Parts: sequence; C-alpha cells; structure tokens
Amino acid sequence: MSGERDKTTEVDLNHLYFKEELSANNLTVFNEKSSPSSSSSTSLRQLEGEVNMEDGRIDKKSSSSSGEDMGGKYRWWEFEGNTDAQAMILDQIGTAPIVGGFFLLTVAILDIVEDEVGCGDLDDEMECEGTAWGLKPSSVMTTCLGLTGIIGSLLMPIFGAITDYTTHRRKFGYASAVIIALCVAVQCSISHDTWELCAVAQMVILVTFFFHGSVRLAYMPSVTDDKDVLVDIVAKVDATKYSTNLFYLMFVLVMCTILSLDNIETARLGLITTFFTWSIFMHLAWTKFRDVPALQEKEIGVSYLSAGFKKLSRTRHEVFVYNRPLMWIFIMCMIGNSCIASFVTVGSTISVDYMDFDSLYVLLANTMFTISAVPGSLLGKYVSSKKNVLYSIRFFLVWVFLTSIVFYATVTGSDSIAEFYIYILLFGMGSGGYYASETALVSMLVPLDKEAELMGTYVFCTRIFIWIPPTIYTILNERGVPVKTIVIVIESLALLALVMTLGIGNYQNALDAAEKHKNKREVVADSNGDQ
Repeated sequence: MSGERDKTTEVDLNHLYFKEELSANNLTVFNEKSSPSSSSSTSLRQLEGEVNMEDGRIDKKSSSSSGEDMGGKYRWWEFEGNTDAQAMILDQIGTAPIVGGFFLLTVAILDIVEDEVGCGDLDDEMECEGTAWGLKPSSVMTTCLGLTGIIGSLLMPIFGAITDYTTHRRKFGYASAVIIALCVAVQCSISHDTWELCAVAQMVILVTFFFHGSVRLAYMPSVTDDKDVLVDIVAKVDATKYSTNLFYLMFVLVMCTILSLDNIETARLGLITTFFTWSIFMHLAWTKFRDVPALQEKEIGVSYLSAGFKKLSRTRHEVFVYNRPLMWIFIMCMIGNSCIASFVTVGSTISVDYMDFDSLYVLLANTMFTISAVPGSLLGKYVSSKKNVLYSIRFFLVWVFLTSIVFYATVTGSDSIAEFYIYILLFGMGSGGYYASETALVSMLVPLDKEAELMGTYVFCTRIFIWIPPTIYTILNERGVPVKTIVIVIESLALLALVMTLGIGNYQNALDAAEKHKNKREVVADSNGDQ
C-alpha cells in the first residue's frame, strides 16, 4: 500500500513533462483551504507543507527514511546515490532546448518558404499568392503539427501499453533519444535545399517525443519508496528543466545579437546547441537508468495495440459509472489543454507571419511566456485558497479567452510589438494558473489505488486534441480569414472547456463523487482480499 501511495506525486511530474514550456508551474501546491473534504484531497495534502512555492525549496516536516542530511555525503543533484533520480535530472537538461529549437526552426522554414514562392520581399499589407505543398507559406508548419498531433494521439494508447508491459523500458528510452538526435542532426542543415526534409524530421521528432516522455515517466513509481524524497526529486527536476530552458534561450539570444545572425543562421546555432545538449545528456541519462520489470503483465496473445485500447476503455467505463465529475474534468482537459498548447503549435507561425518577427523577437516572446507563467501559477494558488480549485480553473479559462479579446483589440501587426508582448504576458499568466489548478484538481479526485492508470488517462486527455489549433489555423488561413479572427476562434476553445466544467457541478459535488469512488474501490479491494 505504501508503494501505491507514493505514486501520488506522479501526477505532478506527468503534467510537468507534457507542458514543456510551463514546467516551473506544474508543481504548484494549493492551500488546504481549497479542499473542504479531508478524505477526498489526500493526494494533494501529501504534498502540502513540503513544497515552498515562493522559492522552490522543500521544507520537510520530518526526516526521510533515506537520511536527514541531503548535503553531507552527496551533493543535491546526486540524490543520495539514487541513479534513477540522477538520470531524470540529466534527461530534463537534455529535453529543455527541444521546444526552443522548434520555434527557431519554424521561423527559418517560414522565412525560406516565403522566399521560395516569391513572397519574401512583399510589404506587410500585400497578400502572398505563392504556395508550397499547395498551401500558403504560413500554413506549412501548422499543417505539419496538425498531422503529427493526430498521429501522436492515435499512438498514445500503444505507447502507454508498451511502457506498462515491456521489460525493456530503458532500451526503448535510449532508442527514442537516438531517433530524436538523428532528426535534430538533419535539421542542423536547414537551408533552402533541405527545409522540406527538416519539416518531415520535425514531425518524426514530435511523435517520438511523445513516446520518450511516456517511457521516462514510467520510472517515477520506482524511483523511491519515500514520499518526502520523491517530492524533493520532483521539485529539483522541475527547477532544473526551467533553469536550463531559460539558459538556452538567453544563450541563443546573446549569440544571435552579438554575431548579427539571420533567421536561418540562428536556427542552425540553436539546433546545433540542441543536438549536442540532447545527445550528451540523453546518453548520460539512459545509461544511468536501471533496467526494471514491467509495471503490469500483458495477456498472452494480446497485441500492444489491443492492450492499450482495452485499458483505456476499462478506465473510461469505470470513470463514467463511478466518478462522473472526473469524466467531465477529463473532457475539459482535452479541450482546455489544446487551447493552451496553441502557443507552441501556432504561436511561432503567428509571430512570423502576422508580426513579421525574426528569430530574436520570437525568442524574446518565448522567454516572456515562460517567465510569466510563474506569477500565473502563484495567482492560481491564491484564487484557490480564497475560493476553491474548480473556481480557479474556471477563472483562468475565462482569463485565457479574454486575452484573445486583448489581441483582437490592440495587436494590429508589426507596428504593435509592445501590445503583442503584453498579450504574451497575459496569456502566459493564464496558462500558468490554469495548468497549476488543473493539476491540483485531478490530484484530489483520483483514488490512490488507481493513480497510475488514471494518470495515464489524464496524460492522454492532455494530448489527444493538441492537433485542433494548428488545424483550425490552417483551414481558416487558407480561406483568407484574418489572423485576429483566427486567434479568437482558437482561444474560444477555452470557453468550450468552461462549458464542460458545468457537467462537474459545484466543487463539493466533485469531492463527494471522488469520495464515493474511493469507497467503491475499497469495497472491491476488501472483497478481493477476502476471496
């Protein structure tokens, strides 16, 4: 039972990984005032009081079983000799530049495509008539992301099944890292002659990245049996990725400025940096991870495809029957996360096509978005303590939609850079608050003995509709719809997610349903034990 309870904190790292640009916010722990039901919020309270969100330190109420002195024999990053924890730190250092490299690649490809179709020297007011792949230049990368998102969503149950049932988890993790490294190496050659190959390589990277993250997260339950130590590891992994991402962005910014690089040269610099960072630290990480047994035993004769979808179907049925509010929360996550992820999937295209940004300005926008998520996360904590976590989620969904109104009313193109950055700051704050509130609510409503399975479903929900915003952008952009209107349409997904929360009812209703679900699980467990 102890091992099952220690999986509680897995939710935070699950969510942490799949919000790449907001990794500093996803460990936010809400005040106990936000949960009037003590039994329903066990998972969340296990973390309360142990993580100081103001400065990222961990305040332990008591010594962990692994030893009081974390700074004696071992340094903080050595985790008292825990090799899996050390490997996770190394993995996160390697992972941090991936999203930044994608932004730079997008800028370079859009720049190249516009030149290829004869639109590179057009004034901002003039419409580009040229096409690439039968699409407008501004639709090329969003089309790639839309297709990749669909493929990744369909493969997620298979990825989960492989992760759960395989005994070769470390080998799969290393192999996926090698595939991504090879693709990034191809992208380092970005030019007018290779941009199509680089775009295809990016599609392979995104799908493989889904799988790589699933394999890494599967190590969390076996990292340690001590809850306090696990919280310590999660916090340090979180801080490491956030810090590395900012360091990467600042490094490329400085070098881009000093060397006066153009968009293609900046992309090459960023991707070369990404390649070496990824390759070195992934090798160190995945040679340090242990070989571990499978999390579950697969039925003989059942394929990974069948096992993955059967497991997803069983989980859906149980949630629908015993915890209907949680079902609505999962639906909300599908829609809300696709809206928030639009900064990554669509933001770089809008920055280049509508704002006429070069790599320098795109990097600045990325940095501002990442940093602004921190106060958003803290605001989410405050709102939840004054009201409740469900109220906080609804508050930030409205906030995110209102940022599209700000964009529509103030951002007119390349002559409104300051207004665009204000929009980025507001959207970043809304994203940080939403992600933190969502993580906390799911933590409270999932029964302890179903965390591993339901968190897999939760991660699936956060990704399944990630293809919707880039697909919307492509369709509307091809029809000549103004970018300002497209932003309104995409961020209207936040309002649709808000409507889905009405199925949850009020906050107490969600807690009561979670309590009944937990009691039902205990009855089933007791009856199985008696047999």
